[in-house]
Amino acid sequence: MGQVSRGEWRWVTVFIIVALFLLLLPYALAASQEGTQWKFSGFLIGVEDGNSYIAKMQQGSEGAWLYRLAYTTEPQHGALIYLPYLLLGKLASPAARHLQLVILFHLARLAAAAGMIFVTYRFLATFVEDVWLRRLGLLLATLGGGLGWVQLASGSMNSWTSMPLEFYSPESFGFLEAFTAPHLAAARALLLLSLVFFLQGSLSSDPLGGWKAGAALLGAWLFQPLTVPIAWVVMAAYVVLTAIASHTGRIRRRATPGSSEVLVRPSHTQRALGQAVRAVSLSFLPVAYSAVTFNLDPILRQWTAQNLLPSPPITEYLISYSLLLLLAIAGICAVVRHRQASGVLLIGWLVAFPALVYFPINLQRRLADGFFCALLALALGGYEFLERRLPRWGPGLFRVLLVTLCLPSTVLMYVGSIHEALQPAPPQFLPAAEVGIFDWLNHNADPRSVVLCSFDTGNALPAYTDLTPYIGLGPETLHLQDKQKSVNAFFDPGSADSARQEILNTTRAGWIILGPSGSLPLLEDDIAHLSGVTLRIQASGWEVYQVKAPADP
Repeated sequence: MGQVSRGEWRWVTVFIIVALFLLLLPYALAASQEGTQWKFSGFLIGVEDGNSYIAKMQQGSEGAWLYRLAYTTEPQHGALIYLPYLLLGKLASPAARHLQLVILFHLARLAAAAGMIFVTYRFLATFVEDVWLRRLGLLLATLGGGLGWVQLASGSMNSWTSMPLEFYSPESFGFLEAFTAPHLAAARALLLLSLVFFLQGSLSSDPLGGWKAGAALLGAWLFQPLTVPIAWVVMAAYVVLTAIASHTGRIRRRATPGSSEVLVRPSHTQRALGQAVRAVSLSFLPVAYSAVTFNLDPILRQWTAQNLLPSPPITEYLISYSLLLLLAIAGICAVVRHRQASGVLLIGWLVAFPALVYFPINLQRRLADGFFCALLALALGGYEFLERRLPRWGPGLFRVLLVTLCLPSTVLMYVGSIHEALQPAPPQFLPAAEVGIFDWLNHNADPRSVVLCSFDTGNALPAYTDLTPYIGLGPETLHLQDKQKSVNAFFDPGSADSARQEILNTTRAGWIILGPSGSLPLLEDDIAHLSGVTLRIQASGWEVYQVKAPADP
């Protein structure tokens, strides 16, 4: 297996520093745009999800150890999920809490990105001997994308989605994970680390390889439970393929001159099976806990039913990964003809990928995590294989072409995020008056009181307060469609007072927020005279009403 020199790690350290600067810059620019009119939410991409992460940290700052859905009003017991966000929240103090939570979130994001970059390089070095190619692979794994931008530029996007895979699926590439989701970046780092440990144990006599892999998967479970089965499947594929290879003689038994790689032997299958059993046995119970909890708890079961992340049609993956897939074919030929036993793991991941991303669960796309790194490693192996057959000027041109074709999607997203940062507007920015309303509610409303408001206001509310919006986040607002109908009916100017009163009683709302944002019309004349409803505060077009002692439905 490839070794990494101190000089390489120094280069990786510099790369990490530069990457973290780029990952932080748009957010710093956005924060600098705050003023008397606008307040930065803390997020530039995926603002709704970003607010939900801060809401989770908010619960931790209030002392919670078990997470309860922040966007639904049903009674809950809580579950051991999103623990890293709950723990981060415990580092914040009450004063200027939202600002502290946002800062903590981005510090965690940068730390997770640094860990992901570090481990990705070690993962690539396991399969790629050439140092220059390792560095190229790290650049593409961190900042690269696919060829979906070609579809976008040509206007040939299909009806399934209006944007390329790179623009909405952080698990399918690398940049979006580092730019938006620390829990996904941390989970990927631990997934790749577990496979490095697994290979070290399988290709040597290190009995601790499987246990170390299992420990890494325990950490991955804390951040993203679905990451763990990915490693199990890849390990299983490796065991099966090494067994086939060692018994059919399809991989030559003699290493190429100058290679430090270990070639497939029957003993590797036996060791790999033992290491896989150790890794699975150590990480099985927490995954089983998640599976049982999400199936037995009615709140979590409904959340799961609503939390839909289906994989796109296979053509979307083929288009986005097309360039690397072509190189990966050469990489497969290199592994089968005369290369390393470790490369079998990459082939196994490639073979298992369709089964993973189309496994019949609601969160199919999550099972693509880490595959981009495996595909890159296999493609770089294919590049090494082809490099010897190219003209003298070929390798340089090929490398430039690879970078040129894989970076445009990321450049477009990055430039777009800077544009959003410099143009204060919802949802990236909130009106200062709205944030002021949230601060007032924090000091005057009872914790967990139900708030009736627009969807957009409801999405931001738990990130700033300990109140519960009636609606606010698609997956976490249980039975969202039915609740949205109630909200629409309440704020409909044509609704009768009796209908509004019934909705107040049914929702058990303690507060009502009206404002110029969102799609709800201003209805102060219709609301103020409802039974038990009192206007408490007005500010720049925003109004907050308190509902005294809502009746039982």
